[in-house]
Amino acid sequence: MDDNLTLDKNHILNICDLIEKEKLEITFEGSTRANLVDEEVISKMARAGLIRMSFGLESIDENVRRIMRKEVPLESYIIANKLMNKYNIETWNSCMIGLPGETIDTIKKTLSFLRDSPEIKQANISIAVPYPGTELYEMAKRGDYGLKLVGDDFSKFRRYNCASMIVGDLSPDDLIKLQNDAFASIYLAPWRLKPVLGKSGIAGVFLTFSRLIKSIVRGRFELLAIDRNYWKRRNNLGKDEKKNKK
Repeated sequence: MDDNLTLDKNHILNICDLIEKEKLEITFEGSTRANLVDEEVISKMARAGLIRMSFGLESIDENVRRIMRKEVPLESYIIANKLMNKYNIETWNSCMIGLPGETIDTIKKTLSFLRDSPEIKQANISIAVPYPGTELYEMAKRGDYGLKLVGDDFSKFRRYNCASMIVGDLSPDDLIKLQNDAFASIYLAPWRLKPVLGKSGIAGVFLTFSRLIKSIVRGRFELLAIDRNYWKRRNNLGKDEKKNKK
């Protein structure tokens, strides 16, 4: 495992050359930034045994990304996922809810992007955890951006079905329910059923539909509805980023 597998391009290319030279029949996986992959490195990694890659998308909301100092252009995720699909590499796009500056609208924006992007086959939604010693923990202690720690039971500092912060108007219970709704929203897209079936089998499909049923029973339709302005925003995405670079 490596948190940034392609940071040093020559290093990973040399590793792949050695794997092929030694005829090692192995598979491997890793994580990296979406703007640090290209055709040369991915084709060589795929031949050497790369089967799975993860990108840290987190959120697509501009304000949340600014607070988190996310520097990777959003368009890079679309390009990188297309490239991974070309070489049949399973790709995870890791997102979080409950980040500083988060609101129900910022969550909806991220889910619309994920749900309506056919290039993105798989995505993960975790709840932000203010681990002690991190900047997020200090922000929550100070109350920055409406953050507030809830209790000090570190056994509850988990990413799934648990939340340890109030985030603006969102309570821990809200975040847990929104996490379930988010998974239902993302995997409603028909092009994601095949990856789910391939990875988790019938159990994965059943879990997806059970989450959907929970959301419907609670009457939480707003996160499941199609965002009709999505394609307009997406078409403007590349233009806006080019402008910002200039």
